[in-house]
Amino acid sequence: MRSILLVFFAVGIALVLLLLMMFVDFPAQNQNQPPAPEPAPAEPTPSEPILPEIQQPESTGVSLLETLSLNPNVAAFETAIATTDLADRLADGTAYTVFVPPNQAVQGAVETSTEAELRDILAAHIVAGEYNSNELQNGQTLTSIIGTPITITISEIGGAANGVPVTATDLYTESGYIHFVAEMLPVRTP
Repeated sequence: MRSILLVFFAVGIALVLLLLMMFVDFPAQNQNQPPAPEPAPAEPTPSEPILPEIQQPESTGVSLLETLSLNPNVAAFETAIATTDLADRLADGTAYTVFVPPNQAVQGAVETSTEAELRDILAAHIVAGEYNSNELQNGQTLTSIIGTPITITISEIGGAANGVPVTATDLYTESGYIHFVAEMLPVRTP
């Protein structure tokens, strides 16, 4: 009985302290200084990229496929690539730009596609050449390694590839750029 009373007493004290903290205005440590004004948000200028960038100025010396395998959120893309001849193509010394969806999207494609369909779906995310976000322009159409178009859209709120939001850009690897997209790109016919 005594321990129950002690618990109620402790809870009561805690509630009183909580109420005091909620309703009592404690003085600031230095009342003579006005609060610092919040900086105004910077407006993008035409010379600044609109897509969000991952700050990585130099290549890590790691290949595109190795970089994907090290990122647990997109490792399924690399695993799916490894089941096709695309792994050899990405390791052939040519620079590529790859639009990489998250694991869940890739796993859905793996489960619902034949091997040939999966290869084409994955290849539709790969472009020969290096394209960082500064080089991509609104309305620009890139051509995937299987000849399907990837149309870039850029606005004040971000960018998209074939209508799919780009979530992060410019992960530079030894063999090209990785841009992360929210889902699998719809494959469009040329």
